[in-house]
Amino acid sequence: MAGGRIVAVLAARGELDAIARARLLLGDSGLWLAIATNNALLLLESVSARKALDMLLSLASRADIAALIAQGAICVEGAFFLRSGAFARLATCSLSGLSRQALITGQPPTPSRRVPEAVLYAYESRLLRDGNSPERLAAKIATSAGGVGAGVLALEAQKRPRVILAASNRARLCITHLGSAALAVLEKGEGIEPGCRSDAVARLEPLRRAIRVMHWGIDRILYT
Repeated sequence: MAGGRIVAVLAARGELDAIARARLLLGDSGLWLAIATNNALLLLESVSARKALDMLLSLASRADIAALIAQGAICVEGAFFLRSGAFARLATCSLSGLSRQALITGQPPTPSRRVPEAVLYAYESRLLRDGNSPERLAAKIATSAGGVGAGVLALEAQKRPRVILAASNRARLCITHLGSAALAVLEKGEGIEPGCRSDAVARLEPLRRAIRVMHWGIDRILYT
């Protein structure tokens, strides 16, 4: 799959159609999967599409879920303090390797500077430490760090998980509403298809057996 793809699935309990549709968008192996449900974050690396599908279907049959699935992307997971003081676990993916600017900003230890995941983690850590929100983190990874698009799954204690997706002008973000579920796809390309956008940030979160989706222009997130 040239260029990679990041897929987000948010579904109320028992809403399985979005998961089946997500399976059709992905290759057969090498998936990176993060699933948030019931204040827990589950991470699976280099899994097959069948295993990912089985895991998502099993969890979604019993609880609301938010999932970030990536293939051909750079992904990391970690625990951080947000600007509000809240302790959160974040799963973060970038559609491309980051620039030298991100390397200088993040300052990973010298032995790790050639590891794309280390550069992404160091850059993310620095931005969050400086008070950036997960939304601004995604936008900066997608633009000023030399990236194309980024996805962040954020889980704070006692709060519902949220997924943030950011697309630069070299990527497109397409979101489909499916009743009590939503499916979002982030990939390289211009946002010319119906329901697709570029230079945009979207936040998706479950709310009373519905999925709330909010959109912003990427410049609004970066500069206000």
